[in-house]
Amino acid sequence: MNHFSILGFFLRLCIAIWNGFFGPSFGAEFDAQGAHLHASFVSQNLDFDDFHIGPIPYVNVLGFFYWLITDSLFLGSFLSCIAWLVSAQILASCMRLLSVEKKMQAKAMLIYALLPSSIFLTSVTLREPYQLLFVNIAIYAVLQIYMRKNIKHWFTLLFAVAGAGSLHGALMSCGIFLLAGTLLLTSLRGKRVSWLKIIPLGVVAACVLGYGFIIFGENAYDLEGGIVTSIDTYQQGLLSIDARTHYKSESQGAGLGSLLLFMQVSFVQYLFEPFPWHISAASDVVVLLENVLRGWLIWRAWKTIRIASAPQRNALFLIFVAYLVMETIWSIGTINWGTSTRHHLPAWGLLLLAAYATSPRKIERNNRAVFTKWRQHT
Repeated sequence: MNHFSILGFFLRLCIAIWNGFFGPSFGAEFDAQGAHLHASFVSQNLDFDDFHIGPIPYVNVLGFFYWLITDSLFLGSFLSCIAWLVSAQILASCMRLLSVEKKMQAKAMLIYALLPSSIFLTSVTLREPYQLLFVNIAIYAVLQIYMRKNIKHWFTLLFAVAGAGSLHGALMSCGIFLLAGTLLLTSLRGKRVSWLKIIPLGVVAACVLGYGFIIFGENAYDLEGGIVTSIDTYQQGLLSIDARTHYKSESQGAGLGSLLLFMQVSFVQYLFEPFPWHISAASDVVVLLENVLRGWLIWRAWKTIRIASAPQRNALFLIFVAYLVMETIWSIGTINWGTSTRHHLPAWGLLLLAAYATSPRKIERNNRAVFTKWRQHT
């Protein structure tokens, strides 16, 4: 087991102990307490709530464990720590499948283990550690299918997509994208690209996306009024709730043009708010530093993909695009950086995989080569 995984688990266990017996710890108020109390109610008579995408599946399973073992806030927090630890081990396995250098693995796992928001939010009774776990399982399955031609992991991928999708509609849509993307990725395997493989698999991938959009509209978000109207209505509902960390003051309005502009601005704000001039509390500084780290990792991921060799490049490209898709979807329905911090968590494994698949020496050599070529032409 990776040393940083052990360290990360120990830190989260300390938070779980504090939250379970002395807390609440930071981030364990409101939603985390609500999930615990709801699970406690479920555990009394195993009176499970009807399935609905969102917190209900998590609460039902947590309530079952409360009934099976004991109704304890510490137990719920401890289970979240276990989910994070398993996700860390799966992320390390993904890096080995991509043949990532051990030094790069260590750096990626150090960030994964010690990220402040992750330490506090994956050690309490929230859905995020399980969302993170399912996303990492999905990427592991994709790599097994593509790198090792292990077709039995299609079942693993379907399981992970179903698990993540049951916890949030945004993860359902990202999972559908991964299914379609993996189909296309398998057609690019080998030295020669066969159009006889790309065309039929492309058609199947398009059908998966289309059918997935229908499922998304029927089970996750109501899209009967159209995407533009649905997003505008959802935004207005969020803005009606006042919060210190809001970075939006109005919805995008009607019209496709307004929506496209809104999505670009929302994406930047979602990734990098609070900007320095919006900081008003010590916790905001921590969020700002994490955002700076995120920006650097996105730049590094882009550089890594450009210089990676096949078949690693194709896999990294899908992982990075999946990261962007997930974050874009989250950004549309998020209006404050408190919620953004939670939504960033499931995607950290994707970003670290894409960013640390290549050593900095290779990136630096590539930068020098590009600069030399530019000088020769000028």
